[in-house]
Amino acid sequence: MFCCKLTCKLEWKAGDESCGLNFSPNGYHYGIVHMLPSFFRQADLSILGKMAHFIEFSFDTEVHGSFYHELALAFQLFEPLVVKMQLATPEEWRILSQKGLAEMYEEDFCVAWMLLTVWGEKPL
Repeated sequence: MFCCKLTCKLEWKAGDESCGLNFSPNGYHYGIVHMLPSFFRQADLSILGKMAHFIEFSFDTEVHGSFYHELALAFQLFEPLVVKMQLATPEEWRILSQKGLAEMYEEDFCVAWMLLTVWGEKPL
């Protein structure tokens, strides 16, 4: 996949905490799902419910086209951060982005997101 080189760089940078955009104590766990209970406690909230979501954007799915356009926009918006962190030059980023978008139209392209919604309330 096109992102292997960049992913390795991002993981190294995230583990190095040079970006400061994750909650990983050791560089192995990314995202905020594991932090949600702590955030709720810090805000003096109690968790009332949780709901998991699974969204598939693989080739030939109904939402594939819209995901493609959203990702194309995201690649453009991430360029300043990627360049600032010296992960790639603007030209390298554009080439990687174009290659990744092209791969999305291969029949074996598979992607899915697992998301979590958590809601709560603040006791009176």
